[in-house]
Amino acid sequence: MEEIPGAQHLGQWRGNATHATLQLARLLAKLHNEGFSHRDLKETNLVFDSAGKLFVIDLDGLEYTGVVTRERALADLTRLARAAEGLPGYTVALRRLFVLRYAKARGIRPGEFFTVAPLIPSGDAPEK
Repeated sequence: MEEIPGAQHLGQWRGNATHATLQLARLLAKLHNEGFSHRDLKETNLVFDSAGKLFVIDLDGLEYTGVVTRERALADLTRLARAAEGLPGYTVALRRLFVLRYAKARGIRPGEFFTVAPLIPSGDAPEK
C-alpha cells in the first residue's frame, strides 16, 4: 500500500472548497463512467495530499457494475451529500456546482437524475 504524503481527509482539509467540489465531481463522474460505484463515500474515504490532489481510499467499498444505473448513482451521490452537509464550508451553491460539474463530466443533463433511464453518457447509449 502506498502512503499519501500530507494526507488529510475531506473533513480535515482546509483548502479551497470550490477546488474540492470540482475535483470530487470529476472523480466521481469518472468512476461512474468507467462502471464503478462506491457504496461508502464519506469524508474519511476522500483524502487530499499535500498538493491538494484528491484520492478515494477504502477500496473495499468500490464495486464494478459495468453500467452505473441512475439508482446506483443517486445512492452514491446521496451518501456523499449527507456526509458533505456537516462539513465546514458546505453551501447549497457548492452542492449545485457539484451536480452541474458531475452531470457535465458524465455527459448527461442535470435533470436526467430524475428520469427512469440509467445514467449512461450519451455517446454510450444503446441504439434504438
